[in-house]
Amino acid sequence: MAIGYLSLLALLFVIKCAVWLLESKAVYSPDKLLKLKKPFFLGKAKWELIRENALLHKVSQDRFCDFINMLKPYYFTDQKIDFSEPEN
Repeated sequence: MAIGYLSLLALLFVIKCAVWLLESKAVYSPDKLLKLKKPFFLGKAKWELIRENALLHKVSQDRFCDFINMLKPYYFTDQKIDFSEPEN
């Protein structure tokens, strides 16, 4: 009887860890998460919440990448920029 409870607790812990992994993936790699189908162990409402979070982080990552791409011509050039004032 105790082994049955322990195995049930272990299964619930594994499922909870899988949910944490999906929530983390929504933040750090939303593109991969948005390609996945709904896991069988998640409810529809929880999956929609995780996907919504992934969409929000994808938009912010895209904006950050656009910002970095805008700065590249200024910071990643081979030319040295002289900031000293010209002498008269």
